[in-house]
Amino acid sequence: MLKNAEADELLNSNDGIALAALIKKGELTSSELVEAMVGRVERIDGSTNAVIMRFFEDALAQSKQPPREGPLAGVPILVKDAQTAWAGRPMTQGSYVLEDNVAKADSELVLRMIDAGLIIAGRTNSAELGSMFETAPPLYGATRNPWNLDHSSGGSSGGAAAAVAARMLPIAHAGDGAGSIRVPAAFCGVFGLKPTRGRIPMGPDVLESPGGITRPASSLSRYVTMRPRWMPCPVIGLAPRRLSRNLKARFFNRSNSHHSG
Repeated sequence: MLKNAEADELLNSNDGIALAALIKKGELTSSELVEAMVGRVERIDGSTNAVIMRFFEDALAQSKQPPREGPLAGVPILVKDAQTAWAGRPMTQGSYVLEDNVAKADSELVLRMIDAGLIIAGRTNSAELGSMFETAPPLYGATRNPWNLDHSSGGSSGGAAAAVAARMLPIAHAGDGAGSIRVPAAFCGVFGLKPTRGRIPMGPDVLESPGGITRPASSLSRYVTMRPRWMPCPVIGLAPRRLSRNLKARFFNRSNSHHSG
């Protein structure tokens, strides 16, 4: 088992692609990586409140199984508490109305994560029903921004953005219907990518475009261009360096393809 300082260095210095490569080369085991993530979550998430469901024992057991094929095989991931049905697991969307909701079947997205060799280790906090740009659901309370705990992490995927920004792990799933990846990515200083609607199978959920969060931006392309049986997924990740020029957000619709803001 890695010492805390070694685990922190591992998670601070490597993105998901690099960690998967270390596992493939035999320089790191998936179990060591999952243990490093678990230790970091348990040490620092008391202040951020990003991870609201922890399936760590199952994740550690899965990490000891023979690795699957895939560019991110053996790497842990956290999924948002929304639009990711996982058979036998609760999915509350941060609402007391769904407090006792347990999924009866796996969503296509979860199946693709598993098939890609990712290890689902828990759920991140989300705005209630994914309905606002502030992650402070009544069921679990607010997720704080790891850069300044007096500030918001944004929403609705605030738990995912905070977890990646705090280097708890390199990848976290997120979803975006009207900014739920892009807003928390901006708030927490990480990268977010929302793919074109229809790019990723939604079933059985039909609300947000499923996505995720990674570190750094170089992981995004690998994450969204996996083979069809793997998971193309929007993500959030850390910028590896200061950008040389400003970025512009551009919005498109059928009637006007030139409006920008």
